[in-house]
Amino acid sequence: MNNKIDIYLSFWGFKDFDVSHPNDNLKFIINMMTTSWFYASEHYENVYLVTDSKSKPLFSNIPFTKIYTELDSLSDVNPKYYRYWSLGKIKTMEFAAGFDRPFVQIDYDVFLRKPLPEWLTSADLFCQSPEPVHIFPYNLDVFYSNFKHFGYSDTRSENAYNCGIFGVNNLEFIKRFSKSAFEFVMHDENDWVFNLEHDLDNYNGSNLYLSSYSSKLAGFQCAIWIEQYYLACAAKREGINVKLLFDGWERNEEFSRTAEKYGYIHLMEGKNNPERVEQINVFANKVVTKGFNHDLVYGS
Repeated sequence: MNNKIDIYLSFWGFKDFDVSHPNDNLKFIINMMTTSWFYASEHYENVYLVTDSKSKPLFSNIPFTKIYTELDSLSDVNPKYYRYWSLGKIKTMEFAAGFDRPFVQIDYDVFLRKPLPEWLTSADLFCQSPEPVHIFPYNLDVFYSNFKHFGYSDTRSENAYNCGIFGVNNLEFIKRFSKSAFEFVMHDENDWVFNLEHDLDNYNGSNLYLSSYSSKLAGFQCAIWIEQYYLACAAKREGINVKLLFDGWERNEEFSRTAEKYGYIHLMEGKNNPERVEQINVFANKVVTKGFNHDLVYGS
């Protein structure tokens, strides 16, 4: 059991929901969170959740090492910033770095069936995989033709990084990054993004490819700009070498073999697969009904 690296998950409940009567989507999120905690807790002694007071009851039955409500600090954020839903992840990075211990932040749809390899977790900064900006829908023509205050993104990067897993030993870097990321989002000169209609029907980026002529902008676009692209620019500016669990980005046979080797699952588009949804729901229910006992779950 590894007690040298802390694991963090996060959930920012910036949307209205009924804690007492969660809808099917929230129930699935709870089940993904349960499954993610379950696997991580097999290998790591400390597995934390960072959320807000409104959302905490959704996850209070999962035996995290501790549940922090640090995301209450975002409760007064103007709703126009909700399209930057990755702010919750960045605030979690900042909070975790304050304990001056190496940490890994994982998405709640990431399942660590094996511990992450030491060659990865010993790096200054590490992420899941590259996302070449000329292939993935970063639409930097929109980004650079409209933003005025660039911060770290003055240094352009040819890659972004998928942050399904995000780990750091260089804590001072991530403190600077998270502060700069919030300054970038909140800067008056970057307010243009809120003058564009928020495409609620495209909130999570089903229609990914936007152009500089778009009158609408999906929350997905803002989220990957500030989390995955801005991070790459910051690392490049400061000369931080980023280690990656997967060298390639294509989901091909080699990717699958590597994922199996390291026991790594990131659902991503799998969250829309009814069979996978049912698998997660059944497994999470088994985890709960067996009292979170790993032996009982695997033995039944």
